Amino acid sequence: MKKIIFITLIFSAISSYAQEKLIINFKEQSWETTLATAKSTHQLVFIDVFTEWCGPCKTMDGEVFTLPEVAKIFNENFINFKLDAEKGIGPAILKKYGVSSYPTYLFVDSNGTLIYSMDGSMPPATFIQHAKNAIRESTQEQTIAQLESIYPQHQRDKGFLYNYLNRLTRLKLPTTDLLDHYVTLLSPSEQADPKTIRLITENGVWLNRKLQLGPALAVLERNESIFNKLQENDPRRESLAHIKTGAMDVSLQKAIANKDMSLFQLVSRLKKDTKSDPFDNKQTLAMKYFFAVKDYPAYKKNASDYINRTVLKIPADTLVKNDAVVYASMKSIPDAESYKYTASIKVSNTIIHTTEEMLKITLSKKELQQLKTWTDEALRITQTDPAYYKNVTPYYLNIDAQVLYKMHQKEQAIQQMKSAIQLVADNAYAVKKLQELLTKMEADEII
Repeated sequence: MKKIIFITLIFSAISSYAQEKLIINFKEQSWETTLATAKSTHQLVFIDVFTEWCGPCKTMDGEVFTLPEVAKIFNENFINFKLDAEKGIGPAILKKYGVSSYPTYLFVDSNGTLIYSMDGSMPPATFIQHAKNAIRESTQEQTIAQLESIYPQHQRDKGFLYNYLNRLTRLKLPTTDLLDHYVTLLSPSEQADPKTIRLITENGVWLNRKLQLGPALAVLERNESIFNKLQENDPRRESLAHIKTGAMDVSLQKAIANKDMSLFQLVSRLKKDTKSDPFDNKQTLAMKYFFAVKDYPAYKKNASDYINRTVLKIPADTLVKNDAVVYASMKSIPDAESYKYTASIKVSNTIIHTTEEMLKITLSKKELQQLKTWTDEALRITQTDPAYYKNVTPYYLNIDAQVLYKMHQKEQAIQQMKSAIQLVADNAYAVKKLQELLTKMEADEII
C-alpha cells in the first residue's frame, strides 16, 4: 500500500512539474511585489489584460499560453502577471496605459514604464515574435511606445520618421501608411538615396510584406536600377515584380478590411485577364474580394462565370500539352512524378476549392446542381490516373458528398463519404474529421 502511495505521489509530482512547464507561469502576487521582483531579476513584466467574458482571451489562455515553446520564452524572460481589467487595480492600470480592448498585452519595466504592447488573439509564432520585440525594445534609449507617443509632434520631421520607420520595420510592425507619408516628404534625390530604397525594400520583401500600392512602391519602381544594385548582395534577391505582387496582396487585404471598392479596382487593373492567366487573374481576385466582404451575390456570379467560362473551357489537348511541358522540364529532379499532371490538377483543385467556398453560403437548387456538375468533372479527372490523384481523391469525394447532402441525396452522400474514409484509412486525423461529417449526415444534421 505504501509503495502504491509513493508511486502515486511521484506521478503527481511529475505531472505537476510537466504541467507547470507547459504553461506560462503567472505570478500570484500583488502589483507592487511584481514590480519589485522585476527590479531584482532585471526582467520586464508581461501583463495579460483580460476580462472574464472575453472570448479571444480564453482562446489565448487555452491554445497559446499552454504551448511549450511559448511558455519557455515567457517564463525565462518575463515576470508574468495576469490582470482582470474589471477588478482590483484593473481599471487603474487600464487608464494608465490607455487599454481599450481585450486581450491587451503590455510589457513594462520595473518602474512601470511601458516598453511595448499589442492586442488581440494571434497565432503562437506571432505572439513569440512580439515577445522578442519587447526584449529588443527594452535595450533602446527610446521605446517604440515612446516614439509612437511623440509621433504627432514630428509628423513632418524626416529624420525622426526615418528612424521611427526603421524601428517599426525591424520589429515587423505596421508601416504601410506611414511609409507612404514619409516618401512624399522627400525630394527626388532623397527618394533615390540607397538608404530610402533599402527601407522601402525591407518593407516589401516576403518576410515583412507591409508595402502597398502607393507612393513608396512608385519610388521603388522609378529607381529600379538602384534597387537592382542593392539586391546583388542580398541573399533574398527578391525581384521588383515579386515585391509588387506582394504590394497588391497588401492592398487587397486593406480593400477588404475597409470594404474599399476603389482600392479593389486599383488592384484589379494590375491583374492579368483570364486568357493570360487562367488561375490568377482579375476574376479570381474579384472572387476573393466579394467573398471576404460577404457580397455573396457578386461572389456567386463571378465564381460561376469563372468556372464555367474559363476553367471548364480549357481544351483537353491544351491540358495534355501543358502537363507534358512541365513534366519534361522536371524530369531531372528526384520528385519528377509529382509534376506529371500539373495543369490538370490545377483545374481539378480550382473546381473543388471553389465548390467548397460556394458550400459556405446559401445556394438555390439550381446552384447546387451546378456544383454537382463541377465535382463530377473534378472526379472524372482523378479517374484518368487514380494512382497519381490518390492523395486528393478523398478530399474531392468529401466535397462531392457535401454537395449531394445539400441536394437531399442523403444515401449517395453517405456512400461518397464512406468511400473517402476508406481511402484515408491509414490517416487517423483525416478519418476522424470525415467520420464527424458522416455522423452528422447519418443523423440528418446541418453540415
